[in-house]
Amino acid sequence: MAKFLTATSRRFYIFVLLFMTGCAASGPAFQQQTATDGNQGTVYFYRIYSALGSAASPYIYIDGKYKGKLKPGGYLYFHLPEGSYEITLGSIDGPDSNWNWAPEPYVFSLSIVAGESQFYKFMMHTDGSEATVQVVGNIAVPVKTGTAGVKLEEVERTRALEEIKHTKLSH
Repeated sequence: MAKFLTATSRRFYIFVLLFMTGCAASGPAFQQQTATDGNQGTVYFYRIYSALGSAASPYIYIDGKYKGKLKPGGYLYFHLPEGSYEITLGSIDGPDSNWNWAPEPYVFSLSIVAGESQFYKFMMHTDGSEATVQVVGNIAVPVKTGTAGVKLEEVERTRALEEIKHTKLSH
């Protein structure tokens, strides 16, 4: 009986590991992009890979239009004309619906400046600190509470380029 449980446990953990890996970004490694239109700026959204929340990925909407899914260990970039935009982290159901981590859609305003790049790091939190987790076996599972949330934090260029180089394009 013990051999069965051990073999079953191993298969379960391998399945979970493969599942979590399958949720990660799998595109080409990060490459810095430059807008070709002189009236555009570039915005990057990135997410450092972590097992915490790895099965959940927010959908990014710009002015209510779907632009991409930000997977763990991934990044997205957009060349946008100079101006102001509303960025929303929503779900497959649209920008007004929450996804499976955030208690409500996350919305913020973004101002694009022509010729400049901006970097935003996706982060999960509870009460302003890192998300709480519960350990089940060898797996860390996020504890979803009413105080859990997400945010996109603007990151200074030098630090962002150091962090984002470990990501792959989300697609």
